[in-house]
Amino acid sequence: MVILCFLIVFLDGLDTAAMGSIAPTLSQDWGIDRASLGPVMSAALIGMVFGALGSGPLADRFGRKVVLVGAVLFGAFSLGFGLQHQR
Repeated sequence: MVILCFLIVFLDGLDTAAMGSIAPTLSQDWGIDRASLGPVMSAALIGMVFGALGSGPLADRFGRKVVLVGAVLFGAFSLGFGLQHQR
């Protein structure tokens, strides 16, 4: 259980770290000004805030395990769709 929770927290931070590292290349390849990527980078963090605020009440209502599994499934499907579009 500890390893599973560690992996979840690790993967949660991985997307934020990846955005920061690919931003210069993304702006160069797509011809986007770096300042224009600011709202995109902020949207991920704002989404985390709303997710954190919403997951507490949902966990109280449906149980922590159900909410955690739902969040992991959402993340797995998001990753899957992202990889599918990469082909």
